[in-house]
Amino acid sequence: MIQGTQETPKACRNFLALAMEGYYDGVIFYRVVSRSLVGTGDKTGTVLGGESFYGVPTDIITRPDNAVSALLTV
Repeated sequence: MIQGTQETPKACRNFLALAMEGYYDGVIFYRVVSRSLVGTGDKTGTVLGGESFYGVPTDIITRPDNAVSALLTV
């Protein structure tokens, strides 16, 4: 099971669906933190991303200190 699927199920499904469609083919994964996160570029080369599998932003989690932690995959 991918860590985070309980907290951000849509974001995890979005990432997996895009990966299976080949969205990340040829995209550099510049940061990989085991069991935590990955940082990638995007197909557009603008760092603004493209469209999510769902066509809308995914999950955003707010921490008690009101800082926003997000797992957004596009």
